Amino acid sequence: MTAVAGHPIEVPVPRSVGAYYAVPTIDGSASSGSLVAAGVGHVEESLPRPLPQPLVQVHRVDELPPLPTEQLAAAGATDEQLGRVRGATHVVLVSVGGRPGWPPAHEWIARSLAAGAAQRLGADIVDLIAGQVLDPTAARTSLPDSEGLVCLADWVGVEVWPEPTGYSCTTSGLRRFGLPELQSLATPAQLVDAWGRAMVGIAWRLLALWRDALPPHGPLPELVTVPALLTVTDTDVIEAHTAMTGAGGPRPGRASYAAAGAAAAAVTVRLVAAAAAQPDPAGPYLAIHPPADRAAGSSADWPSMGRFLSDACEVLFGQSGLAPRPMADPTLEQAIATARAGLADVRDRYANGGFAADPGRGIGRRRLLVRYALATDEAIEYAWAYVTSWRDPFRILATSATDSVNLPRLRAGRPVVLDAAAIVDWAVEQEGLGIVEGAFTLSTA
Repeated sequence: MTAVAGHPIEVPVPRSVGAYYAVPTIDGSASSGSLVAAGVGHVEESLPRPLPQPLVQVHRVDELPPLPTEQLAAAGATDEQLGRVRGATHVVLVSVGGRPGWPPAHEWIARSLAAGAAQRLGADIVDLIAGQVLDPTAARTSLPDSEGLVCLADWVGVEVWPEPTGYSCTTSGLRRFGLPELQSLATPAQLVDAWGRAMVGIAWRLLALWRDALPPHGPLPELVTVPALLTVTDTDVIEAHTAMTGAGGPRPGRASYAAAGAAAAAVTVRLVAAAAAQPDPAGPYLAIHPPADRAAGSSADWPSMGRFLSDACEVLFGQSGLAPRPMADPTLEQAIATARAGLADVRDRYANGGFAADPGRGIGRRRLLVRYALATDEAIEYAWAYVTSWRDPFRILATSATDSVNLPRLRAGRPVVLDAAAIVDWAVEQEGLGIVEGAFTLSTA
């Protein structure tokens, strides 16, 4: 993988890629054939032909290297999940080889098989590429839906590691498609969450280029050229975190969430081919740097990586919902307490599709909004935003519902990363009817 500053990057194309999952269990009685027969399900309809051939094997744990429990714990595995991994007597290994590019048929088949085995055996799934434990239900949710759509954020995550100069943020999952992972160094602690979401948006852009450069059939090229300068927009970030990627692959910019007439918020990054700081099975990376210059032509505009990332997050996300909430009058405080008491239930309903349209019952499209505090030197305002992703109970990805009075860059349609602890209210908006549920604080305004 080679690159000269400002010139395109030549990325080697692997001959093949693979998907690898493990299902640790105390039940070693299931046969490989029965697990394959029960595992594919409706995802088969979304796959190109011919289908990749899976390999499913049942092993005793003493026949294999131990699973990386420390890495699984660092990736968020619960004590209960780790206990089941450590107590397993057998491991079902699922591996499927495939072709680089899109769609990742090998991944969809492998995860579907692993989810089927895990549900049948009452076990968890270990994604060996991402190094994380997956709940079987969540794994099935990440597979193509009835319309063949998936969410890229379910397949590409960001791993974070503390370093003396900040945090290193590295994507985990681009190699599923044959691409090198992205890496960003010296990330300030307060930007890790927002910048990680931006990196998934950058991955969305890069994957679209990769898909277009690789032929769907026939011989693969040895190298693919990708631009060193890559521009990501707020819409790219939103689309990367919602189920909008079909069999045709990422289509950046095909759906605009910005307000009518508003220009998209965009950030340009410079990709540099780089070796891993330590030996890593993932291989080399594409390191993310500031562009060599701005419109003014001077790299001194960004005296540090932290300053560049701060500017980038401000452009893409506006201000985070971590802003403090001032003391309010007792009536408003009671309304906020009522709203927050129902927040966990609302998140569960959202995650389970509880706000989907139901034409049979005459219920149109519904959208979930949350209200949060925005603090500036001038004033504190309360803003509403439409929820677009709430996988993490503590973080919400949303799009601003209105223009901010005090923050010029925060406009309707722009994405914001919110801390769930800063939410003061929620509401359900139904098509044609307006607010039909929640909005407890509006009656106190």
